Amino acid sequence: MQDEDDPMNQLFGHRRAAGDVAVHLGMVPSQQMVDALSMTGHPIALLGPDAGIVHMNARFERFVGDGLCVRAGRLGSWQPDSDHALATAIAKAIRLKAGGSEPPTTIVLPRRHGLRPLVAEVVPVVGTAHDVLHSVAAIVALTDLAAAVTGPSEALLEQAFGLTPAEARLAAQIAAGKTLAEIAGEAGSARETLRSRLKSVFHKTGTGRQAELTLLLSRIVRF
Repeated sequence: MQDEDDPMNQLFGHRRAAGDVAVHLGMVPSQQMVDALSMTGHPIALLGPDAGIVHMNARFERFVGDGLCVRAGRLGSWQPDSDHALATAIAKAIRLKAGGSEPPTTIVLPRRHGLRPLVAEVVPVVGTAHDVLHSVAAIVALTDLAAAVTGPSEALLEQAFGLTPAEARLAAQIAAGKTLAEIAGEAGSARETLRSRLKSVFHKTGTGRQAELTLLLSRIVRF
């Protein structure tokens, strides 16, 4: 799976354990493949060409009835707008022709009881990925925003971007959603010191804003 433009390969790139397993397994039944993908720790569902559910792992099934629903064997949401958006994203992924390139579509799925929503990523299966998942047209991966945030380790940030230990610590805190004011209060550091340190982090990571830095670091998977 070498084509960087293949959306399925992009998913494997973000979840490298799944990619390694897929390469070793080759052509396998859908249930075995979804279980292999489950090694990433993400809730995963495989959808067939008719948008019907081929298989869900246990982590995914846990959210059925809590942010997700299943009607006539298809995924949906209890909230009408999200239900329509999810159905549209799945249909679009399934229609994508072999050789096409389309980034994964992200859908926010509200939950009841005041919990933070789920985020569903709908990935079309085309190209070389389709050769492996021959009975699957799309993959849906969930992120639980109510779960604890675990970003990249400070040691990884030091190695990846050449950050100092202090800069890596600040970058990890920013990635976890903390503000400079919160970080300054916890560490007892002056905001000006943190601002200067953050500028250095921006320079070394090629970013210019906290939101951009957070997005970049969110793509670094922690296993």
